[in-house]
Amino acid sequence: MKLAMAPSPPSSTGDTTFTLRVTDAAGRPVRGGMASLDLVMATMDMGPNHVVLAPQADGTYRGRGAFLMSGPWRCEVTFAAKGRTQKQSVPVQAR
Repeated sequence: MKLAMAPSPPSSTGDTTFTLRVTDAAGRPVRGGMASLDLVMATMDMGPNHVVLAPQADGTYRGRGAFLMSGPWRCEVTFAAKGRTQKQSVPVQAR
């Protein structure tokens, strides 16, 4: 799984577009999965901040969400397909 954000680094003053690219061990796109992420601030509880990523072409999943303030965050990514679930935590510094 590879997560990209636009803008990068993300801003706390607007939405961020999240693009998750999922490939198998051979590098082929994984289609037909369900993807989401939770934005978790590292220094305080900001409440639930869940983003659903919609399937696009070729194993790509995309959605929009917002970092509610500047500082250190984690993107807790979840991807499920073919009876398996993968999770990944990505550190982010919102500006």
